[in-house]
Amino acid sequence: MTAIKRIFGFLFWCYFWLLFIPFTVVLGLIFLFISLFLPKYLVRKLHILAVFWGRVGMALLWSYPKIYGKLRENLRHEALVLASNHQSQIDILIALAAYPINFLFMSKKEVFNIPLVGTAMRKMGYISVDRENPTKAALSIKEAIRELKQGYAVLIYPEGTRSPNAAEMLPFKLGTLRIASEGEFPIVPIVVYGTQQISDKGKRFYLWPHKTAILILDPIEKTHDLHPANKKSPLSDQQKLAKLRDIMMQAYRTLAQHNGRLPPDAS
Repeated sequence: MTAIKRIFGFLFWCYFWLLFIPFTVVLGLIFLFISLFLPKYLVRKLHILAVFWGRVGMALLWSYPKIYGKLRENLRHEALVLASNHQSQIDILIALAAYPINFLFMSKKEVFNIPLVGTAMRKMGYISVDRENPTKAALSIKEAIRELKQGYAVLIYPEGTRSPNAAEMLPFKLGTLRIASEGEFPIVPIVVYGTQQISDKGKRFYLWPHKTAILILDPIEKTHDLHPANKKSPLSDQQKLAKLRDIMMQAYRTLAQHNGRLPPDAS
């Protein structure tokens, strides 16, 4: 990295957080105040504030995403397992900014420790995952299944953590299949491009605007060979995960090869 890029990246980091933190505090206080007077099922209607938060964040980053795929057809207002690759902390913002449905996050427990943000996430029903405690992680999966059975979409990151290399997804965890199989919920693969170039885990105090894109792939229904509920499939669970990862990797490489664009013949 050149010295000029490092300096600009630091200045952009300062600019973003100087604007985004006060905005987050104000919006968070508004959310918490309104939520005091609403029952739990109506608090989740305040997802619109989370969407606004994500859209403002992506706009401040000068990196609002281009969306490809059948967005409205594939992301329906029903129980869905949204399976996305995970590149950086910006993935939360881009998901809220782009997905047109009310969905719940599964996020590592450390995020819930952030003042104000963590409180708002709990009230919204987002699911905390303790990756270091298998027993608690299993309880998080059960909680996600309960929410799906109530008709909510749940966003998961099958890799379990952020990949250090955006071009190479980590192996997918079996929990992805368990969540989908319990209620035969459709799995919607989602590929995100460009967020690691904005905020790389290995670069502190550094942000860089970058073109971003999201590709919504067709749902994997319960009759598909890759769906865990299809017991007639000739594939093992590990093979299903590997093939799902391969499909998403190929989609990511297509986006990356064309700098966040999808060529006409791939639409």
